[in-house]
Amino acid sequence: MDISCLATKDKANEGVWFRVKLYGEEQPFEVKVLGDDADAVIKFNREKSRNKLNNIKFEDINNYQSEFAKGFLEEFMDNSDENALVRLAGIRSLDKEPLMLGDIELKCDEASYKLVIDKIPAIKDFILAKSRERSNFFSS
Repeated sequence: MDISCLATKDKANEGVWFRVKLYGEEQPFEVKVLGDDADAVIKFNREKSRNKLNNIKFEDINNYQSEFAKGFLEEFMDNSDENALVRLAGIRSLDKEPLMLGDIELKCDEASYKLVIDKIPAIKDFILAKSRERSNFFSS
């Protein structure tokens, strides 16, 4: 019995294109989203954890323990721009016209991704939801 259809790691690393649905309507563009299991996402989360741990002073641990535990979990579940940005690997129009945000042409680069996330906050929820659903990354 072959269970390779359950493998999600490769597609999580490559990313998958999804038509964006915001405010209950499909939009005329797609984003390429990396899965939560992607190496880049795992590395980002490790760095975030390492930085948080490095900022704790030993004498504060007992007083800080319960607050730290709450904050640590919240940080991983939050919808920060950085959490969405690390998962965004592409953006494209569904027609032949360039994808525009006002007077700015959006390209597949970090500056465009940051702009989209900053100007359209709902897209963060879309990206994070797609990234966290492993079934979106089943191998074909």
